[in-house]
Amino acid sequence: AVSYGGSSIDISWSDCTTSSDEGTIENITFDPPSPEKTNMNFTATTKGTVKEVVSNGTFEAKAKVFGIVVDDIKGDLCAPKTVELPDNYGFIVYQGVKCPII
Repeated sequence: AVSYGGSSIDISWSDCTTSSDEGTIENITFDPPSPEKTNMNFTATTKGTVKEVVSNGTFEAKAKVFGIVVDDIKGDLCAPKTVELPDNYGFIVYQGVKCPII
């Protein structure tokens, strides 16, 4: 949730993996920790496990503002991608993961 006056924004995540997926997300940490100041960069670091070697794949992330999806981002799991969010909400920079994931 964004605080009034535009001074900070709470960042959260949810795990949408299922038992049939090749891996699961264990944790995502934010640096600096949430809530973030607006107009400032932050880093999200993800930790997870895989059930088998993953040599390629896709990812999906939904960016929400006030609980409303403003972008549904999909891409190559192993390749970097930069997305500009609509209405000047900012950018999401996905650095990709080093594949294969073992």
